[in-house]
Amino acid sequence: TEHDLEWFSHFLENNPDACKYNKRFELYMQEAKHWSEDMITDLDWNTTQILNRLGDPNKKEGWKRKGLVIGDVQSGKTANYTSVCNKAVDAGYKIIIVLAGRTNTLRKQTQKRLESDFVGFQKDDANQKKGEIIPTTPVSVYGYGKVGSYQVEAFTTNINDFSKKVADTTTISFGADMLPKLFVVKKVKNVLTNLADWLGGPNHRTIDVPMLLIDDEADDASVNTKDADSPTAINACIRRILKLFSHSTYLAVTATPFANILINPYIEGTDQIDPDLFPDDFVYCLPTPSNYYGSEKLFRDDSNS
Repeated sequence: TEHDLEWFSHFLENNPDACKYNKRFELYMQEAKHWSEDMITDLDWNTTQILNRLGDPNKKEGWKRKGLVIGDVQSGKTANYTSVCNKAVDAGYKIIIVLAGRTNTLRKQTQKRLESDFVGFQKDDANQKKGEIIPTTPVSVYGYGKVGSYQVEAFTTNINDFSKKVADTTTISFGADMLPKLFVVKKVKNVLTNLADWLGGPNHRTIDVPMLLIDDEADDASVNTKDADSPTAINACIRRILKLFSHSTYLAVTATPFANILINPYIEGTDQIDPDLFPDDFVYCLPTPSNYYGSEKLFRDDSNS
């Protein structure tokens, strides 16, 4: 379907007071993290360009978008997609799933970061006893602006990934008025299977709310290395989750995109899974931050000879 490459910019123009999450995030980054005005401006501009390339959550007809964001190693990619999360919720995305590496350490690191810079709350379930209500504590970005009752609910915590236990004891109701939901999950088969089974329910329902799936380090484990008709477990799980939603954006994020851009773009989907993860719709290259000291500064040749 035809895509409006200015939809988010138009949304900002028509709804100047709607971006409460993003305004809170930018104020927090400026005052608590001591980001300069130029750094905030650059981040805002780049993430607006990325949002324009994602699917428009307010467009009623079904849509699928797949894209790739490329950034330098350790150059602020997490801050970038955290800004994307804030703007996506402001614009109307209801489900955000972040694939945060293959280890508990990486997942917890990302969970804490998104609780701090996006959700504004943290659940401390480290010493939770059976049947006990998990205490919820306001953190970080919470004190830098109010988002009213439109509060993101995190279904994962610092301790707990999306386990079978969580799936068996938690319910979700989908609809236009639902509060946004966040899932920060490891890129391992059993976790992604738990999530897909729970979202799809026993009847493998089609979910009619807009979903953004952010695949951090998307060159690791996500790319199918087997035959097209029998994809690897992680690749199949990601495509199965995308298949559940009538409105979905898959956003790959990496500094090393070589495997992703070499995915066969002609691998089609099936009744169970979406087409393969080639970034059909866009590739966006983040500019190198001015304060970033990487290979270009180390090895460039400034001589005129």
